[in-house]
Amino acid sequence: DPTDLAEPFALLERVHARTLRELLSASAGSSASVASSSLSAVPQRLAPGDLLVEFLLGEEESSLLVVDARSASYYSLPSRRKIEERIERFRAALLRPLNSIDARLDPEADFRRFAEPGHGLFRDLLGPVADRLVEVRRLIVVPDRQLHLLPFEALLRRFPEPGRPLDFLGASHAIEYLPAAALLASPVDRGNGQVLVVTVSSGRADLDLAPLRHANAEARAVATAYPSSQVESLEGEEARLPRVLAAVSRPLETLHITAHGLLDPGEGARVVLHGSAGEESWLDIDSLAGLPSSPRLVILSACETARGELVGGEGILGLVRGFTLAGSRQVVASLWVVDDARTATFMGRMHRELSGGARPAG
Repeated sequence: DPTDLAEPFALLERVHARTLRELLSASAGSSASVASSSLSAVPQRLAPGDLLVEFLLGEEESSLLVVDARSASYYSLPSRRKIEERIERFRAALLRPLNSIDARLDPEADFRRFAEPGHGLFRDLLGPVADRLVEVRRLIVVPDRQLHLLPFEALLRRFPEPGRPLDFLGASHAIEYLPAAALLASPVDRGNGQVLVVTVSSGRADLDLAPLRHANAEARAVATAYPSSQVESLEGEEARLPRVLAAVSRPLETLHITAHGLLDPGEGARVVLHGSAGEESWLDIDSLAGLPSSPRLVILSACETARGELVGGEGILGLVRGFTLAGSRQVVASLWVVDDARTATFMGRMHRELSGGARPAG
């Protein structure tokens, strides 16, 4: 009975939405909203095939609240320490190709050797609803603490066995992440079909950044996926911070940025735009504050753009949160360093799918 879970839901939302509300109240231009949402209102925002899972990691035991279009359920999970230890081990397994020559030679074989935490986390976090996932098309995750650094798409529904394909959760489900369930109640315009492509291929010697050799090819692949009348492109001198912010403030369906990403331990993720040596020409959460609007879909094709300051249960304060506060419905970003050439190929394919009618999760 959802009424029996109203108090646990309110507690989870207070933890997850506190800093978000504070940031919104401080940003006069923000078009996003985080209304106080009752548990009874959440199913009304879910379609058949949607499942929302909201987590709270605790010292003795953790909590999982599950909501679909018809009902709500509550489950106890293992302790924060056990879950976060597994997250650390699993992230290390995912990152091995970046740090090990042997892992790069055969990434799948290497992953199979170290993938046990991926299935263990699936059991720990989603085991109570594993049977229900058969009927789920879209999984909406409200993470807590270190869960913000976990790509649920990479969780393994089955233990990896020799000769059997790896059963990644993301292969069978669209997965969306929200800072708080209250954001389900935020009305969002679908946009007007306009696409803005921002490309910064040049390097910055003062920031130790080499040129991105495949950035222009990626930009062409993105732009040619749509009718030319829908696309505006900014590159070179045009891709400076004031020009980009002005363009982003206009009604847009999609923003795609191809550039270098920088992770500053004190300032969070930044996307480096065109600028001279010594010039602070980058997008970060501060530069996005006060935008009157933001594209419905934002794609940040750069390294570690999903990273930032992890603030307790409230999540990561960084570029993704900045665009969310400005009103974006979906932000595609990376937890990792990404390969220039492979990213260009991936992004071209993704935009062809989007232009053909496919929709991102959410």
